[in-house]
Amino acid sequence: MKVKILAIICLLISYTRLFSQNFYNPTGIRDIRLTFPNDDWDKFLDSAKRARSEARLTGTLMVEGQRFENVGVRYKGNSSYFGTRKRGVKKLPFNIKLPKGQLIDGKYETLKLSNVSKDASFIREALSYEIIGTYMPAPKANFAKVFINDKLQGFYSNVESIDEHFVKNRMNTEGYLIKCDPEWDVTIPATCPKGDKASLMYIGEDSTCYAPIYEMDKEGSWREFINFVKVLNQEPEKLEKVLNVDQTLWMLALNNVMGNLDSYNGLLSHNYYLCRTTDGRYTPIMWDLNLSFGGFISDAASTSSLSIEQMQTYQPLKDVDNPKRPLISQILKNATYRKIYIAHIRTILNDWFINGRYAQRAKELVQLIDSQVNSDKNKHYSYDEFKKNMTESVGSGDSRIMGIEELMVKRIEFLKNHPLILRVSPKIEGTPTPSVSEDKLTIKVKITGAARAFCCVRNEQSQPYRYLPMFDDGKHNDDAAGDGIFAVVMDKKTALHYYIMAENEEAVSFLPERAGFEFLTYKF
Repeated sequence: MKVKILAIICLLISYTRLFSQNFYNPTGIRDIRLTFPNDDWDKFLDSAKRARSEARLTGTLMVEGQRFENVGVRYKGNSSYFGTRKRGVKKLPFNIKLPKGQLIDGKYETLKLSNVSKDASFIREALSYEIIGTYMPAPKANFAKVFINDKLQGFYSNVESIDEHFVKNRMNTEGYLIKCDPEWDVTIPATCPKGDKASLMYIGEDSTCYAPIYEMDKEGSWREFINFVKVLNQEPEKLEKVLNVDQTLWMLALNNVMGNLDSYNGLLSHNYYLCRTTDGRYTPIMWDLNLSFGGFISDAASTSSLSIEQMQTYQPLKDVDNPKRPLISQILKNATYRKIYIAHIRTILNDWFINGRYAQRAKELVQLIDSQVNSDKNKHYSYDEFKKNMTESVGSGDSRIMGIEELMVKRIEFLKNHPLILRVSPKIEGTPTPSVSEDKLTIKVKITGAARAFCCVRNEQSQPYRYLPMFDDGKHNDDAAGDGIFAVVMDKKTALHYYIMAENEEAVSFLPERAGFEFLTYKF
């Protein structure tokens, strides 16, 4: 008997550890239960949302058997809420905040439950965040069965909240957030210059012109933010001082490849955050991916919706001359940044799309959630439409959404054969070789087809990378001049993060390819 009890205890401990480490495990389906004192909870939440109030209804939350009292609940979203109400669908998106000091897994204070609005496939968010997380800090996502007062409300997408805990735990830094997702009916003072939603256009020095468009954390500074916007628009040569340019290029490349126009790239120029980190720079974070893979089909210049063919052939350098999208037009004026952006597109294609990895992962997710979607009585699309949306368009009118493979099969062919993607890039061969002599560190590597090369270095993760030129002149511990061995000599440090960038007139290459999110290390 004692042996059996001990085995049960061990099993429970193992389960608790598994749960605490994997709340957002991509293969997980969570059980989330809300209890309110009475059954008119929807009336309260609806009234607060329509009044643009941040008021929350207090209730009890059960998450996989863990109980939390006095949680605050409100509806969230723009189109996912108002569009859903308009169509008369009962499943609405929730924002659930735990009381101060209480955290799920010791990490998560807020739950964001998305109602899978306008995504018949159910998997766009989970699939997109998994892809994005390969290249930049991104929320984790899985799925949840949501019960309210013991009644199944529906099957939801369960997405990690972007908040101070995300910044600390996922970005390994400190800083404050700016949400770039204005409400639909915001009013900008008539005295302000004309901008275009949350596109980071410079509209003067008055913070009241920005406050209706961008939601600033209480720790934030409008003066710092407006200075950043001014530099972006008027002094782009200084961008590295105020913006994490590489992570921005990853975001733009991901939006482009995945046909994610419900983003900075598209008509509404929204659904992203900026985090001002301890190094004084702003880093973008992607958000709200339920309409990726062609779920939203209006670009920044749209007067009408794009066709499937236009989405399939959406150009890599779309909006490069559009002053209303300065993150694109100002950054890609720089020839090297433009080559880095194209290199990132090439890497994304090779990692996930040309090899069919995205489709295989999508099918695994569909299989995982099949029975749960079938039993969801409040879903936005039928079970038959769910089964079809991986490969074909479903729905009608404003709710029509193209199939994921319907978009991507031809889009992959278009991109991989695009002249920009086919440009010959330098080849970085083997692994860099670090060595130390007389308190100097030399890093050298074999590169062919490069006009120049850089070793991008930092001493800790909270610092920006420094671009140190590498030489093939026989004078920098690089062996013989012109032999393709590039080297850099620097002062010895206790630790080093670094990656290699090689450039010619046509293209750039990286080692590792997912730099600078991934990097090489050297410790003395």
